[in-house]
Formats: sequence, structure tokens, C-alpha cells
Amino acid sequence: RELGDLKAIYNWAIREKRRSGVPPGFESPAAGIRKLPEETRRVHVPEQKIQELLTLAKVSTYRRMYGLVLTALASGARKNELRRMRWDNTDLDKGIAEIGTDHKTGRHRTLILSPDVVSTLRRYQQHRPDALVFCGADPYSAYDERREWRRLRVNAGLPDLHFHDLRHIAAARMLKAGSSTLAASQVLGHADTRMIARRYGSLETNELKAVVMRAAVGLK
Repeated sequence: RELGDLKAIYNWAIREKRRSGVPPGFESPAAGIRKLPEETRRVHVPEQKIQELLTLAKVSTYRRMYGLVLTALASGARKNELRRMRWDNTDLDKGIAEIGTDHKTGRHRTLILSPDVVSTLRRYQQHRPDALVFCGADPYSAYDERREWRRLRVNAGLPDLHFHDLRHIAAARMLKAGSSTLAASQVLGHADTRMIARRYGSLETNELKAVVMRAAVGLK
């Protein structure tokens, strides 16, 4: 993971130099180093537990915890992307949040907000346009959810659930709802569809099998 961060930093520096018309003058020293194999983390949380987690979030001491968890589950956003949501880059009428460039892919990121997310966010007090949506006492500082998240997951009987796992749950739900890996990858902001195919390919395979079975009805 540290190697991945280093690669991202060097690649960003090279892109910025080229964008300004100046040759970077160096190559990434991390480019030729292969990452060690890493076991893919697979997350399966029953729907009942997801609903229980959302119910607990509604009575959290942090009044916007429900919106934070719901947005993560519905949009598949990373935690840092949620922390970058401001009122002036979040268009509730269009149901999107333009949160800038993804440091991993270098691509502009747009979060898709479901109607339930939009309805929830509308209930929150909007400070100045440049204030953060998921702020703490200071409207310009993102809320540190770690302590409250630990309490929620323990009370929900999910002590090992990471906040980032909500992104994995969102991806699985998209595929189970019939999304292709390509569409889900675009929603999640993956530059390479192989990542989501490797982690959740079996879910799409089940859906594709169902498509084939439906299409084959009547054939002899």
C-alpha cells in the first residue's frame, strides 16, 4: 500500500510537470517495482445487518452520521471523497456531487446521489456554500467519524467492519441489482474494470446466467 501511494505521488508530479509544459526531468523510481500479492478482502454483510447499521446511525450522537453512512452505501464513495463534499459542489436538484480529481486515477470524480440520499441531505443545515456537507462543529472541518463508527459497528454486531467496507457493500449491491462490472466501475471511479471483476465477478456471473436462462425460455 505504501508503494502504491509512492507511485501515485510520482505519477501526479510527472503529470503536473507535463501539464505546465516543462519536462519532469525524472522518472518514477517506483515504476519498475512490482507490488507483493495482496489477498483480496471480501465483505458479505446480510441485508438485515445493513438496515440495523442504518437504524443505529439515525440515533448517533453525530446528527449527520445517518447521511454519511447512507451516502457511502448508496454511492460507493470513498471516505475522503465524502469528506470533500461541499454545498457548492453538491447539486441536490441534479443528484450529483462534483468532488474534484481522484488522486488515484487522475480523473474527475462525480458522485451519483440516490433520491434517499438527496432527501436526507436536504434536511441538514446548509452553512456558507463552501462549507462541508459532513462537517463537525466547524463547518469547514470534516467530521472525524472513527470513534462513532466503532460504536456503531460494535452495536450492530459487526466489530470487524471497516468504514471502507461500505464501498465494497455498495459495489456488491449494484451488481446484484443487475449492473455490469463496467457500469459499477464507472460509478465507483475505478480506472480499471479488472479490480471490480476480480472482487465481485461471481456476482455478475450469476446475473449473466439469469439473463441467459430467461432468453432461453421456449427454445427446444
